Amino acid sequence: MAVRRWLLGIFPQVLLLTSVALPVLAKQHPSLVNPETTRCSTCHQLFPPSAQAHPPAEKKCLTCHRFTKEGEKTQVALAASQPDLCLSCHKGLSKPASLTLTGAHPPVGDQCTSCHEPHASTEKHLLSQGPPKLCLSCHGERDVQDKHPLPVLASSCVGCHAPHGSDVKGMLLGQVLHPPFAEKTCQACHRKGLGSKVLMQKTGAALCFACHSQQEKTWSSGTVHGAVQKGQCTACHNPHLSAQPHLVRATGPALCVGCHQDVGKKLQAKTPHPPAQEDCLTCHQPHQADRSGLLQAPVNELCGNCHDGSDKGFAAKHLQAKGDKLACVGCHDPHGSQGVHLLAEGSSHPPFAEGSCDACHEGSAQKVMEGGSRKLCFACHSDMEENLAKGDVHGAVEAGECVACHSPHASRQSSLLKATPASVCGECHPDQLPGPGETAHGVIKVLGCQACHQPHQGKDKLLRKEGPELCTACHVAKATSELQVTLFGKFTVPREQWSQWARLRLTPDGTRNHPVTGHRVLGTPTAAGRNKSSFTGELSCLTCHDPHKGQGRALARQGQDGKPVTCETCHAK
Repeated sequence: MAVRRWLLGIFPQVLLLTSVALPVLAKQHPSLVNPETTRCSTCHQLFPPSAQAHPPAEKKCLTCHRFTKEGEKTQVALAASQPDLCLSCHKGLSKPASLTLTGAHPPVGDQCTSCHEPHASTEKHLLSQGPPKLCLSCHGERDVQDKHPLPVLASSCVGCHAPHGSDVKGMLLGQVLHPPFAEKTCQACHRKGLGSKVLMQKTGAALCFACHSQQEKTWSSGTVHGAVQKGQCTACHNPHLSAQPHLVRATGPALCVGCHQDVGKKLQAKTPHPPAQEDCLTCHQPHQADRSGLLQAPVNELCGNCHDGSDKGFAAKHLQAKGDKLACVGCHDPHGSQGVHLLAEGSSHPPFAEGSCDACHEGSAQKVMEGGSRKLCFACHSDMEENLAKGDVHGAVEAGECVACHSPHASRQSSLLKATPASVCGECHPDQLPGPGETAHGVIKVLGCQACHQPHQGKDKLLRKEGPELCTACHVAKATSELQVTLFGKFTVPREQWSQWARLRLTPDGTRNHPVTGHRVLGTPTAAGRNKSSFTGELSCLTCHDPHKGQGRALARQGQDGKPVTCETCHAK
């Protein structure tokens, strides 16, 4: 009936033909119609604006229709009956269409156009209308409500049910069921709201930890998965049911690359790492680990599970270096690379890229010229040696520890950094990294510590600017183009990202109007101002804000009482 309704909507008159082998619907056309040269959409408005077109229909009508001549008339009919016509392309739905599944959906074995539009639709998957409206056209509201402990009419039915059927009774999407869902004790997680709205008993991980309390304790230390920290359990797990163990929404990398898109791109690179392609859990823990990167074991141990460091071929490629002493991910990308041997693409040291190992080594990995001191680096980077005499020098540089921050071979980061800028700096300055409940300064996440500090040599604390000029370089900056903002004449930030940063509108002399109009920002408060505040001394950005990390987006500094600085710290109620 759905097919007939569809054709009636397109053609004024429908001729139903009967064949011994195949029942078809046909339409009479003028005798001059030639399907090879005729543009059907001129007469038949099949593709409404903003609608998603069915690729075969958009490409060629003869994919699904056949034209024949009967006397002086041209007749058009479906090339086959449903669902056989659709299964010629959608072969994966052959079993559901056979109605042999435990949870079979009868319309699937009858007519696909009961639910789908054959030419175009504004709904996903060419549906004639979205769920639950589509489902309720067959399943009455009362019947649906009687079978569910809580109202579901505002939900999408395909969140729990497979629209084409499944091997589970009730057309459920999977056999792994969350116990409260399986037992229909929905009130364990949900509570009745107003009208048809259903609310949660608790939000985020607090709800899950009501039953999984042991995990709350275990996942509170070490390196914790970002989704776990934010309480986003349902980002990875389906709260009702799944076809996968542990109620995960997908298996292998498909589950992870939705958030870790950079890793997803590397898995599509010219040289992907097979273990990473197969399953992220080969190397990573999903929730918490005692190591950075949620690694299952130390890097060398993980790599050694597949790559024998004692093998002669391995040793020859690494100047006889011992495998358990190598920093594998210093040169190789563990996920994928456009280059050979998974070599990191961020940056490479020219001698390494050219295979000129003897530029730094004396025949083996253990023998490095100049003892591996900074003299070896200055042999090429003489300009760096000259600059070090012009001001304060970074301690690592002064100690000659160039490789404390830089890889001598290759890196996934720019400038041969061994890790992200914040991670490299955090190795020596862990006190500047955010702790539990603290937020890192946004610019550190985007550009790294070098956004504010010179990495090798500079003035006081290696800062790029002195005093408030450093902060206003970002927070009073103006867009340099429609697409980006340039900071310190060196770094570019996408305008969309920059627009999310706090931007100040200070007085022309830069001394007032933050955090409220007229409030002093810099300098010594006036007598009138001191009468209203308990603060004494010179005001600056650092009076209230921590430049590295702090409480909330405002990076509130911690006061002497251990509490975040607020207005009440200086202005008693």
